[in-house]
Amino acid sequence: MAYTLAQATKLVRTALQTQIVETLVGYDALLANLPIVGVDGNAIVYSEELALSSADHIAINGTITAATPTYNQRTKQWKQVLSDQSVAKLVDAIGSGTISQVAEAIRRGTKACAREIMDKLINGDEGSNPEEVDGLFYLCDDAPYAAQNIEGSGTFTARALSYDIMDSMIDEAELIDTNKAAFIMSRRTRKSLKALYRAQGGTSADWVVENNGVSQLAYGGIPVYHNAFVGITDNDSGEADNDEARIYLVSFEEDNGMCLFAPTNRPQLVDTEIITQISNQDNMVARSKAYYGMAVRGPKNFSFCGGIVN
Repeated sequence: MAYTLAQATKLVRTALQTQIVETLVGYDALLANLPIVGVDGNAIVYSEELALSSADHIAINGTITAATPTYNQRTKQWKQVLSDQSVAKLVDAIGSGTISQVAEAIRRGTKACAREIMDKLINGDEGSNPEEVDGLFYLCDDAPYAAQNIEGSGTFTARALSYDIMDSMIDEAELIDTNKAAFIMSRRTRKSLKALYRAQGGTSADWVVENNGVSQLAYGGIPVYHNAFVGITDNDSGEADNDEARIYLVSFEEDNGMCLFAPTNRPQLVDTEIITQISNQDNMVARSKAYYGMAVRGPKNFSFCGGIVN
Protein backbone atom coordinates (compact mmCIF):
# COMPACT_ATOMS: atom_id res chain seq x y z
CA MET A 1 0.00 0.00 0.00
CA ALA A 2 1.52 3.31 -1.08
CA TYR A 3 1.46 6.45 1.06
CA THR A 4 2.83 9.97 0.78
CA LEU A 5 5.02 11.94 3.16
CA ALA A 6 2.01 14.18 3.74
CA GLN A 7 0.29 11.08 5.16
CA ALA A 8 3.34 9.67 6.97
CA THR A 9 2.67 11.53 10.23
CA LYS A 10 0.05 8.83 10.88
CA LEU A 11 2.68 6.11 10.48
CA VAL A 12 5.66 7.40 12.47
CA ARG A 13 6.07 6.65 16.14
CA THR A 14 8.37 9.29 17.64
CA ALA A 15 8.50 13.08 17.94
CA LEU A 16 11.80 13.09 16.04
CA GLN A 17 10.27 11.18 13.10
CA THR A 18 7.34 13.60 13.09
CA GLN A 19 9.77 16.53 12.96
CA ILE A 20 11.58 14.97 9.99
CA VAL A 21 8.32 14.38 8.10
CA GLU A 22 7.13 17.94 8.71
CA THR A 23 10.47 19.30 7.49
CA LEU A 24 10.28 17.28 4.27
CA VAL A 25 6.62 18.12 3.58
CA GLY A 26 7.27 21.83 4.08
CA TYR A 27 10.42 21.74 1.96
CA ASP A 28 9.14 20.50 -1.38
CA ALA A 29 5.60 19.89 -2.73
CA LEU A 30 6.69 17.17 -5.17
CA LEU A 31 8.53 15.24 -2.47
CA ALA A 32 5.53 15.62 -0.16
CA ASN A 33 3.14 14.06 -2.70
CA LEU A 34 5.21 11.36 -4.40
CA PRO A 35 3.83 7.94 -3.46
CA ILE A 36 6.17 5.90 -1.28
CA VAL A 37 6.03 2.11 -1.44
CA GLY A 38 7.40 0.15 1.51
CA VAL A 39 9.72 -2.68 0.46
CA ASP A 40 11.58 -5.39 2.36
CA GLY A 41 14.55 -7.30 0.99
CA ASN A 42 18.01 -6.79 -0.46
CA ALA A 43 16.71 -5.46 -3.80
CA ILE A 44 13.70 -3.60 -5.19
CA VAL A 45 11.68 -5.72 -7.63
CA TYR A 46 8.71 -4.27 -9.52
CA SER A 47 6.75 -4.68 -12.74
CA GLU A 48 6.98 -2.05 -15.46
CA GLU A 49 3.65 -2.08 -17.31
CA LEU A 50 4.08 -1.68 -21.07
CA ALA A 51 0.47 -2.03 -22.25
CA LEU A 52 -2.94 -1.89 -20.62
CA SER A 53 -4.81 -5.17 -20.11
CA SER A 54 -7.79 -5.93 -22.34
CA ALA A 55 -11.32 -7.21 -21.67
CA ASP A 56 -14.10 -8.48 -23.96
CA HIS A 57 -17.87 -8.64 -24.09
CA ILE A 58 -18.95 -12.22 -24.78
CA ALA A 59 -22.19 -14.12 -25.31
CA ILE A 60 -23.57 -16.63 -22.82
CA ASN A 61 -21.30 -19.69 -22.93
CA GLY A 62 -18.97 -17.73 -25.18
CA THR A 63 -15.22 -18.29 -25.31
CA ILE A 64 -12.97 -16.06 -23.27
CA THR A 65 -9.72 -14.99 -24.86
CA ALA A 66 -7.01 -14.83 -22.24
CA ALA A 67 -5.08 -11.57 -22.24
CA THR A 68 -1.32 -11.80 -22.03
CA PRO A 69 0.14 -9.14 -19.73
CA THR A 70 2.85 -7.01 -21.31
CA TYR A 71 5.41 -5.87 -18.80
CA ASN A 72 9.08 -5.92 -17.84
CA GLN A 73 10.25 -7.13 -14.45
CA ARG A 74 12.78 -4.68 -13.10
CA THR A 75 15.25 -5.15 -10.27
CA LYS A 76 16.90 -2.12 -8.71
CA GLN A 77 19.47 -1.86 -5.96
CA TRP A 78 18.92 0.30 -2.89
CA LYS A 79 20.53 3.76 -2.92
CA GLN A 80 21.66 5.67 0.14
CA VAL A 81 22.04 9.38 0.81
CA LEU A 82 23.77 10.64 3.96
CA SER A 83 24.51 14.03 5.51
CA ASP A 84 26.59 14.58 8.66
CA GLN A 85 26.05 17.77 10.68
CA SER A 86 28.61 18.40 13.41
CA VAL A 87 27.56 19.96 16.73
CA ALA A 88 30.09 21.13 19.31
CA LYS A 89 29.15 19.69 22.71
CA LEU A 90 30.10 22.98 24.39
CA VAL A 91 27.65 24.91 22.19
CA ASP A 92 24.94 22.33 22.83
CA ALA A 93 25.59 22.40 26.59
CA ILE A 94 25.45 26.17 27.05
CA GLY A 95 22.56 26.52 24.62
CA SER A 96 21.78 29.37 22.26
CA GLY A 97 18.65 31.09 23.48
CA THR A 98 15.65 28.91 22.69
CA ILE A 99 17.33 27.20 19.70
CA SER A 100 18.37 23.56 20.08
CA GLN A 101 21.62 23.05 18.18
CA VAL A 102 20.92 19.34 17.74
CA ALA A 103 17.44 20.06 16.37
CA GLU A 104 18.93 22.58 13.92
CA ALA A 105 21.52 20.02 12.83
CA ILE A 106 18.76 17.46 12.20
CA ARG A 107 16.77 20.01 10.19
CA ARG A 108 19.80 20.94 8.07
CA GLY A 109 20.71 17.30 7.46
CA THR A 110 17.12 16.39 6.53
CA LYS A 111 16.96 19.21 3.98
CA ALA A 112 20.38 18.26 2.60
CA CYS A 113 19.17 14.70 1.97
CA ALA A 114 15.95 16.04 0.43
CA ARG A 115 17.89 18.29 -1.97
CA GLU A 116 20.11 15.42 -3.07
CA ILE A 117 17.12 13.14 -3.69
CA MET A 118 15.24 15.84 -5.62
CA ASP A 119 18.32 16.44 -7.79
CA LYS A 120 18.76 12.76 -8.62
CA LEU A 121 15.05 12.21 -9.33
CA ILE A 122 15.70 14.44 -12.36
CA ASN A 123 19.42 14.17 -13.15
CA GLY A 124 20.54 10.86 -11.64
CA ASP A 125 22.54 8.68 -14.04
CA GLU A 126 23.06 5.14 -12.78
CA GLY A 127 25.18 4.34 -15.82
CA SER A 128 27.77 6.98 -14.90
CA ASN A 129 27.43 6.59 -11.13
CA PRO A 130 26.01 3.26 -9.88
CA GLU A 131 25.24 4.89 -6.52
CA GLU A 132 22.53 7.07 -8.11
CA VAL A 133 19.03 6.30 -9.35
CA ASP A 134 18.19 6.86 -13.01
CA GLY A 135 16.41 10.22 -13.02
CA LEU A 136 13.70 11.34 -15.44
CA PHE A 137 16.14 13.07 -17.81
CA TYR A 138 18.10 9.89 -18.53
CA LEU A 139 15.03 7.65 -18.33
CA CYS A 140 13.59 9.57 -21.28
CA ASP A 141 16.59 8.75 -23.47
CA ASP A 142 15.79 5.02 -23.58
CA ALA A 143 12.89 2.76 -24.55
CA PRO A 144 10.10 2.50 -23.64
CA TYR A 145 9.97 6.04 -22.20
CA ALA A 146 11.59 7.85 -25.14
CA ALA A 147 8.44 7.14 -27.15
CA GLN A 148 6.42 9.28 -24.70
CA ASN A 149 7.99 12.45 -26.14
CA ILE A 150 5.05 14.45 -27.54
CA GLU A 151 7.08 15.10 -30.73
CA GLY A 152 8.18 11.50 -31.15
CA SER A 153 11.21 9.62 -29.93
CA GLY A 154 14.40 11.67 -30.20
CA THR A 155 12.69 14.73 -31.74
CA PHE A 156 12.95 18.15 -30.10
CA THR A 157 11.97 21.54 -31.51
CA ALA A 158 13.06 24.78 -29.85
CA ARG A 159 9.90 26.72 -28.99
CA ALA A 160 8.19 28.79 -26.33
CA LEU A 161 5.78 27.26 -23.83
CA SER A 162 2.17 27.18 -25.01
CA TYR A 163 -1.18 25.76 -23.94
CA ASP A 164 -1.00 23.44 -26.94
CA ILE A 165 2.17 21.86 -25.53
CA MET A 166 0.54 21.31 -22.15
CA ASP A 167 -2.58 19.80 -23.77
CA SER A 168 -0.45 17.52 -25.96
CA MET A 169 1.34 16.22 -22.87
CA ILE A 170 -1.97 15.38 -21.21
CA ASP A 171 -3.14 13.57 -24.36
CA GLU A 172 0.11 11.61 -24.64
CA ALA A 173 0.09 10.52 -21.01
CA GLU A 174 -3.39 8.94 -21.19
CA LEU A 175 -3.93 9.67 -17.50
CA ILE A 176 -6.46 7.52 -15.68
CA ASP A 177 -6.89 9.96 -12.80
CA THR A 178 -5.72 13.57 -13.17
CA ASN A 179 -6.00 13.95 -9.40
CA LYS A 180 -3.03 11.58 -9.13
CA ALA A 181 -0.63 13.31 -11.52
CA ALA A 182 1.66 16.33 -11.72
CA PHE A 183 3.65 18.44 -14.15
CA ILE A 184 7.31 18.86 -13.18
CA MET A 185 9.14 21.85 -14.64
CA SER A 186 11.86 24.40 -13.95
CA ARG A 187 11.19 27.65 -12.12
CA ARG A 188 11.75 29.52 -15.39
CA THR A 189 9.11 27.48 -17.21
CA ARG A 190 6.65 27.85 -14.34
CA LYS A 191 7.16 31.61 -14.53
CA SER A 192 6.36 31.46 -18.27
CA LEU A 193 3.18 29.50 -17.51
CA LYS A 194 2.11 32.21 -15.07
CA ALA A 195 2.75 34.80 -17.80
CA LEU A 196 0.37 32.88 -20.09
CA TYR A 197 -2.25 32.94 -17.35
CA ARG A 198 -1.84 36.69 -16.81
CA ALA A 199 -2.25 37.27 -20.54
CA GLN A 200 -5.60 35.49 -20.23
CA GLY A 201 -6.66 37.87 -17.49
CA GLY A 202 -5.94 35.68 -14.48
CA THR A 203 -6.38 32.08 -13.43
CA SER A 204 -9.50 29.99 -13.82
CA ALA A 205 -10.70 27.42 -11.29
CA ASP A 206 -8.77 24.52 -12.85
CA TRP A 207 -5.51 26.50 -12.79
CA VAL A 208 -5.28 26.40 -9.00
CA VAL A 209 -5.82 23.31 -6.84
CA GLU A 210 -5.75 22.66 -3.11
CA ASN A 211 -2.73 20.59 -2.11
CA ASN A 212 -2.33 19.64 1.57
CA GLY A 213 -4.29 22.75 2.49
CA VAL A 214 -2.16 25.03 0.28
CA SER A 215 -3.17 26.59 -3.05
CA GLN A 216 -1.04 25.06 -5.80
CA LEU A 217 -0.56 26.28 -9.38
CA ALA A 218 -2.19 23.83 -11.79
CA TYR A 219 -3.08 23.27 -15.43
CA GLY A 220 -6.30 21.49 -16.30
CA GLY A 221 -6.68 20.54 -12.66
CA ILE A 222 -3.21 18.89 -12.59
CA PRO A 223 -0.74 20.37 -10.06
CA VAL A 224 2.36 22.07 -11.44
CA TYR A 225 5.48 21.44 -9.34
CA HIS A 226 8.76 23.18 -9.93
CA ASN A 227 12.01 21.34 -9.33
CA ALA A 228 15.11 23.50 -8.87
CA PHE A 229 17.20 20.81 -10.58
CA VAL A 230 15.34 20.68 -13.91
CA GLY A 231 17.99 22.01 -16.28
CA ILE A 232 17.46 25.09 -18.43
CA THR A 233 20.58 24.60 -20.59
CA ASP A 234 19.79 21.17 -22.07
CA ASN A 235 19.83 22.25 -25.76
CA ASP A 236 17.78 19.20 -26.83
CA SER A 237 17.04 20.77 -30.23
CA GLY A 238 20.72 21.13 -31.09
CA GLU A 239 20.26 24.74 -32.16
CA ALA A 240 23.17 27.01 -31.35
CA ASP A 241 23.14 29.11 -28.17
CA ASN A 242 19.76 27.85 -26.95
CA ASP A 243 19.03 27.45 -23.25
CA GLU A 244 16.26 24.86 -23.28
CA ALA A 245 14.33 22.97 -20.60
CA ARG A 246 12.18 19.86 -20.38
CA ILE A 247 8.74 19.39 -18.86
CA TYR A 248 7.57 16.06 -17.44
CA LEU A 249 4.03 14.87 -16.75
CA VAL A 250 3.97 11.95 -14.33
CA SER A 251 1.19 9.85 -12.86
CA PHE A 252 1.12 8.88 -9.19
CA GLU A 253 -1.13 5.87 -9.83
CA GLU A 254 -0.21 3.07 -7.45
CA ASP A 255 0.23 0.37 -10.11
CA ASN A 256 2.01 2.19 -12.94
CA GLY A 257 3.03 5.67 -11.83
CA MET A 258 6.17 7.33 -10.53
CA CYS A 259 7.03 6.42 -6.95
CA LEU A 260 9.74 6.21 -4.33
CA PHE A 261 10.63 3.00 -2.53
CA ALA A 262 11.62 2.99 1.13
CA PRO A 263 12.20 0.29 3.78
CA THR A 264 8.90 -0.57 5.44
CA ASN A 265 10.27 0.35 8.87
CA ARG A 266 11.16 3.90 7.73
CA PRO A 267 7.94 5.57 6.59
CA GLN A 268 9.47 9.01 7.14
CA LEU A 269 12.00 8.33 4.27
CA VAL A 270 14.84 10.17 6.06
CA ASP A 271 16.12 8.94 9.43
CA THR A 272 18.59 10.49 11.89
CA GLU A 273 20.99 9.05 14.42
CA ILE A 274 23.18 10.91 16.88
CA ILE A 275 26.83 9.84 16.98
CA THR A 276 27.82 11.01 20.42
CA GLN A 277 31.59 10.96 20.08
CA ILE A 278 34.03 11.92 17.33
CA SER A 279 37.63 10.83 17.76
CA ASN A 280 39.91 13.67 18.90
CA GLN A 281 37.02 16.18 19.04
CA ASP A 282 34.53 17.18 21.71
CA ASN A 283 31.78 17.12 19.08
CA MET A 284 28.82 14.96 18.19
CA VAL A 285 27.27 14.37 14.79
CA ALA A 286 23.66 14.30 13.68
CA ARG A 287 23.69 11.87 10.75
CA SER A 288 20.67 12.09 8.43
CA LYS A 289 20.24 9.26 5.96
CA ALA A 290 17.79 7.90 3.43
CA TYR A 291 17.69 4.44 1.88
CA TYR A 292 15.50 4.62 -1.20
CA GLY A 293 14.79 3.78 -4.81
CA MET A 294 12.79 5.44 -7.60
CA ALA A 295 10.80 4.12 -10.54
CA VAL A 296 8.27 5.07 -13.17
CA ARG A 297 6.38 1.79 -13.30
CA GLY A 298 5.02 2.14 -16.81
CA PRO A 299 5.34 4.55 -19.76
CA LYS A 300 1.66 4.76 -20.61
CA ASN A 301 0.83 7.26 -17.85
CA PHE A 302 3.85 9.45 -18.57
CA SER A 303 4.86 12.09 -21.11
CA PHE A 304 7.51 14.75 -21.61
CA CYS A 305 8.72 17.40 -24.01
CA GLY A 306 11.96 19.31 -24.50
CA GLY A 307 13.22 22.39 -26.29
CA ILE A 308 11.31 24.88 -24.10
CA VAL A 309 13.19 28.18 -24.43
CA ASN A 310 11.35 30.18 -21.77
